[in-house]
Formats: sequence, structure tokens, C-alpha cells
Amino acid sequence: MLTAAPYQAHSATSRAAAARIEPRAGTKRAKQITAEQAAEFMAYDPETGVLSWKKKPNRNVRLSDPVGSMMPRGYIQVSFLGTRYLAHRIAWLLYYGKWPENLIDHINGNRADNR
Repeated sequence: MLTAAPYQAHSATSRAAAARIEPRAGTKRAKQITAEQAAEFMAYDPETGVLSWKKKPNRNVRLSDPVGSMMPRGYIQVSFLGTRYLAHRIAWLLYYGKWPENLIDHINGNRADNR
């Protein structure tokens, strides 16, 4: 289960890694996708926490394949429309229809579990 409770990073390194990967609102780093764009291409199952492709963003993707790849620190990273995102943030976007306002993390501590 994802939580928006105050973020307790496992280390300063993981906070820095998240900052490099995720664009934040109000920055010039990258344009964030909208909930509509994400929903057009991806499906989120809140029971399993799995993100899967509904529409192919490029020719290398097969429909129904899990979205993203595992990073060395255990988070799932998604490359979409030229920008990298953490899968748990896209799961939040698809579930709530808006980007989380704060840093979020996994309530059970499992970085790959996006329920």
C-alpha cells in the first residue's frame, strides 16, 4: 500500500536518487505526463500493484507486459515519453487522478510492491 505519510527515506542516497529520477512540480527538469496520458497507455491493478501496458508506447513493448524495470535500489523505474518516473508515483497518479503533492513511499517497506 502506498502512503503519503511523511517520507522516511532509507538513506540520503535514496532521496538523491529519487530527486534525479522524478520531476517535481514547478521545476524545469521535465514535463510530467497527465493522468489521462498515463491511463491511455497503462493500466494499474490496485489489488496486485501491477502496472501493465494497455497501448504500445513503442514497438519494443508488448501489450499486457509489466511496465518498467527494477532499479538497483529496488524501485521500479518507468521510461515513458522520454522521461523516467518511479512506478509507485504513476500508480498514485492512475489511482487518484493527480500527482502526489509530497514524496511517497511504500507502507510495507517493499520498494517493488506498488499496492
